[in-house]
Amino acid sequence: MKLSLKALRVNANLTVKEVAEIVGVSVGTIYSWERSEESFNKATWSAVKKLAEAYGVSVDDLRA
Repeated sequence: MKLSLKALRVNANLTVKEVAEIVGVSVGTIYSWERSEESFNKATWSAVKKLAEAYGVSVDDLRA
């Protein structure tokens, strides 16, 4: 079972603000990604890789 982006963030003990700073996007973008798979699918490859790294998972684990 794959975890949601929000669950991955919480498990990584990170705030939305911290993730936004790590990935280089706005807080609103992180919230949007957590709410909508369609929104997340528009993320750049660079952002996806940084997000996976921050959460300690593979890129494949981010794709629900």
